[in-house]
Amino acid sequence: MKNETYLYFANAAIQKEKEEKYDLAATYWKRAKYLAADLKHRLWAQYNQENNKERHLLHHSHITVLSRYMNKQAANDD
Repeated sequence: MKNETYLYFANAAIQKEKEEKYDLAATYWKRAKYLAADLKHRLWAQYNQENNKERHLLHHSHITVLSRYMNKQAANDD
């Protein structure tokens, strides 16, 4: 198993954010929160966890609406 430290999970979360995998980023931030050595890192991880949960919901709803719009446009082109 890898060295599971706050820094490991924080970096993994940042990578998932870059990949727009916000649900996984939130999970990694949650793990980082429990491994944080001090309050400021714990609060930072908690903030990022909550932020990524919201980003996931918004991103998912945007993709759903966009997909419906594209399907409607394709049907109108026929």
